[in-house]
Amino acid sequence: MVTVKEKITVTQRIRGNCPTHSRTEISVRDVRTVIDEPKEREGTNMGPTPTETMVAALIACTNVISHKCAKKHGVELKAMTIDAESTLDRRGTQLLGRSKCRFQKSVF
Repeated sequence: MVTVKEKITVTQRIRGNCPTHSRTEISVRDVRTVIDEPKEREGTNMGPTPTETMVAALIACTNVISHKCAKKHGVELKAMTIDAESTLDRRGTQLLGRSKCRFQKSVF
């Protein structure tokens, strides 16, 4: 059996092409995705918003870490669903005032 030693540090190269004020085309390795705003916020609705992408990344991290922990402890996870709901205070993003904590509530 071959043991793979994971690197301690990893350099990530991510490019964001910004063809409009709301759409960002992200390139990572050989993968491309779009982050955008909905039409009601003058976007084209071609992808999740930046904050939706951030919460989605937390779900993805939770998935990976949970499977690694389970494997280490001899537990087989066959399938998992993670639901998340967050409440975002948009005052700071709309230049309407300050907010100490942007995400007032996050539930996993």
